[in-house]
Amino acid sequence: MSANKNAVIGDLLRQLSRAPALSRAATVLSQIGREIGCELIATAYNVSHDKALRDEKGEIVSKVLGWPGHMIDHWERQRYILVHPVHMAARVEWSPFYWTNKGRWSCAIETDRLQRKLLHSIYDIGVKGGITVPVHMPMGHVSAVSFTSFKETDWNGLLADHQASLIAAASLFVHHARRAQYQDIPDTTHYPRLTRREIECVNLVAAGSSDTEIAEALSLSYPTVRFHLENAGRKLKSRSRGQTAARAAQLGILRPGA
Repeated sequence: MSANKNAVIGDLLRQLSRAPALSRAATVLSQIGREIGCELIATAYNVSHDKALRDEKGEIVSKVLGWPGHMIDHWERQRYILVHPVHMAARVEWSPFYWTNKGRWSCAIETDRLQRKLLHSIYDIGVKGGITVPVHMPMGHVSAVSFTSFKETDWNGLLADHQASLIAAASLFVHHARRAQYQDIPDTTHYPRLTRREIECVNLVAAGSSDTEIAEALSLSYPTVRFHLENAGRKLKSRSRGQTAARAAQLGILRPGA
């Protein structure tokens, strides 16, 4: 990659960081995409939410980015964002990955018939593939920004050359999207402080253990386990064991694999 291209992308990233509004951030994001050879950008501010991202004026951001209006409307009506394979992968991947219209993925994924149909609806408008950058945020919130192209592309080489810029661009854009959707941001001013025993018990709840099994695993009495779980539930403001485990997961309290 030339020094001049590096400088151009660096300047665009600075513009993106200072963008006064989400619509401007979307425009700069498109410019960054074109600089690295990706003409069409797709954004999913929340891969678990079926509504299209809108800017401060209520405009659908995907239209600003150049996606056909009829396609956006159809996807929103059918709630496809929830099951799109790119978004499914973004939920479990932490680094950028690529996918192509020839069925090649840089991450392990299995697709069903509906998901293959969704991919083909993108390929039908000429997209040959793309690089998706997952952005994992507080409270289990996952965003995905995809840089796609209408040209046959060496996606592995493109990812190797531009990974840092792609991660920076996606993260900065999601920051602007989060600010624009301020009413969606949960209150994180109160962070519950669980004890080590409470964390151990909640992790075992998430693993599917009963209170009796937790007592046996931790060499505690049944009443002591109940005491720790009730304390954890109170701190997490939950009303059931399941809700306690869910809120602990959102806050990053559960260990991987729990």
